[in-house]
Amino acid sequence: MTVNSSNAPGVESLRHHTQSWASTQATWRFYHNEDVTFPMLSGPMLGLARSGVKESQSRYVLMAHDWCHINFAKHHSKLDKTKMSHALDVGYELQASLLVDANTGAPIAPAGLNLLTSNGIYQCRSQELQPKQSHLDSLFDSIHWQEQLDLDKPLVHVVDREADSAKDLRRLGSVHWLTRTKKGSTFRHEGQFKRLKSSVEQSPQT
Repeated sequence: MTVNSSNAPGVESLRHHTQSWASTQATWRFYHNEDVTFPMLSGPMLGLARSGVKESQSRYVLMAHDWCHINFAKHHSKLDKTKMSHALDVGYELQASLLVDANTGAPIAPAGLNLLTSNGIYQCRSQELQPKQSHLDSLFDSIHWQEQLDLDKPLVHVVDREADSAKDLRRLGSVHWLTRTKKGSTFRHEGQFKRLKSSVEQSPQT
């Protein structure tokens, strides 16, 4: 129950409990309380994000988005597991968003968590289980929510090559984003269509 890093904030053992079992039991009662909602649990996380962004010396901050599998193939007591891309991947899929200082590259705080199950998606910002969505639909909903958090600096959202889709990225409107793309991709710049590889080769080297 103890974490080492500022980008993984969590609870610690209660200091007034002298036995680990008593602390574990108290924690279970807290998390098992139906009155404790996901937005309530994510409140301290967002508070850390706001203070960390305000303290950053960067003109803007990065919001890195990615997915990971949590494999519980051998845990038969978990009844809401879902099958993922690989046949042996059975469990849950976590989509996480992490604020990163643009000057130093240091993590600031998590600012969004979505957990995919067979029943739907649990979100840190919602009390109710949400319907299943595609990766990008779910991600873009999170991005639009993050843009409304009133953080102290502009956000630049960083996504891997899965987001390299012009028709999808247009849905972000004026949101700032950065994604990895193929070198043969074509884009429009200064009224002309250009290939990424040739543009990079022609750009001044620094």
